[in-house]
Amino acid sequence: MTPILLALAVVAQPGQPPEQPQEPLREEFPASRGLTPNHDLFYDDVPVSTAEARVAMQRFGGCVAQRSRQLAVDTIGSDFTTQTYRSRLQRLVRANEDCFREGGRRMLSSNLLFAGAIAEALVESDAQPLNVRLARAAMQPAPRAYAPSDQVAICVVRSLPDETGRLMASEVGSAEEEAAVRALAPAVEACATSRRLETNSAGLRAILATAAYRSINGAAATGTAQRD
Repeated sequence: MTPILLALAVVAQPGQPPEQPQEPLREEFPASRGLTPNHDLFYDDVPVSTAEARVAMQRFGGCVAQRSRQLAVDTIGSDFTTQTYRSRLQRLVRANEDCFREGGRRMLSSNLLFAGAIAEALVESDAQPLNVRLARAAMQPAPRAYAPSDQVAICVVRSLPDETGRLMASEVGSAEEEAAVRALAPAVEACATSRRLETNSAGLRAILATAAYRSINGAAATGTAQRD
């Protein structure tokens, strides 16, 4: 993994090969409550993932989404397995380095958590309740899934809009977030069918955020999502 010290912040994931549907889901999102390179976030002077670091990433993603909205929209709505997607994330980082200020500390993360934070900020920019938007989007064709875990995430957000809304409304690292993750667990298992998706709360929240954004905006882009 090659670090990009994004003003102090994001580590790029290794280049991903084209989607391989038969690859076990747990290889894409390793099961761990500790440090994993795919979906953990931490300061380089702290050996474990911290709620503090996750909160900082949420703030950073919100700032990026606000200041570079069109590029953020183009990025989060696109195929995350491509080099174009990864290049766009790096552009978002470089263009918004001053969004991140933590007294000189360096924060390391993955593309997944960075994208999840941006997706949440974009979703929250609409005042209409998220569960209402997800329920309406679920009546329309689902967006394209770009990986097995993405297929699971799309299934979950379209099946349980209320529970997904509660997760996105919770503070990262909070007891409310953990309760929301537990409430979603049966749907995650059911949507994964015969294959088990293993991830931690941070990784699950990120894949659901990006899936929620694309589910809502995929329908809107085709003119099938109706709003009051």
